[in-house]
Amino acid sequence: MRNTAPDKVLSQKINIITALSSDGEVWIALTTCNTDSDVLMLFMRYLAAALSKESVDWRDSTVFVLDGVSAY
Repeated sequence: MRNTAPDKVLSQKINIITALSSDGEVWIALTTCNTDSDVLMLFMRYLAAALSKESVDWRDSTVFVLDGVSAY
């Protein structure tokens, strides 16, 4: 009998979260199969912080398009 109970089972799967800008900049995060909405929001939080360092008014000219994102 096992003495541990995993919250999520890990597999040999890697997910990639990528943000691309029209200026050619790329932000990438590699995650395990545990990628869920919390992980995506964490990526977006750090992306927003990085964009804020580059330009104060990035929100005025930025559109996010999420493709292939499933809600858990």
